[in-house]
Amino acid sequence: MAGKEVIFHEKAISAHGWTGHGYIMVDPNTGAGAYIIEGRGNGGFLDLWSEYNVAFAFLLFIASFIAAVASAGAFVIVILGILTVFTALMNIMVIRLVLIENGCPQDGSSFFEDMGWLAVVLSLLGPGGVAGSAFLSFLSGGGVTGAAVGCRSF
Repeated sequence: MAGKEVIFHEKAISAHGWTGHGYIMVDPNTGAGAYIIEGRGNGGFLDLWSEYNVAFAFLLFIASFIAAVASAGAFVIVILGILTVFTALMNIMVIRLVLIENGCPQDGSSFFEDMGWLAVVLSLLGPGGVAGSAFLSFLSGGGVTGAAVGCRSF
């Protein structure tokens, strides 16, 4: 740390619902640097997504199921399909993050990640697949959170 230049704020910053401190540390000889953002989320979106992904996936499942049963138009099915692919891909990233943060072995993520990839494939199979994909995202998102806590005891 000696010889580095550090830039920081005098007081906490508030932006977009986040409040905290941050600083940048630069090595003047090489130009290499790093930044630290303290507080909830560390500047990332995955922490926020991991709080609401299960509820979002469940609501998406209900909407997709209703659309499939009611024979909704192609536009609605395409929009729901795009949302389920997004949800499944976000859940895959959250799964990896939650398992790493809880100290789980890296090979332990394969089951939940496979569920996420299956959800992506299902969402491409039409109205019933979209509903199945949303339900699978709901299960995998909720399941990994409960299962990952068990890794802390090892």
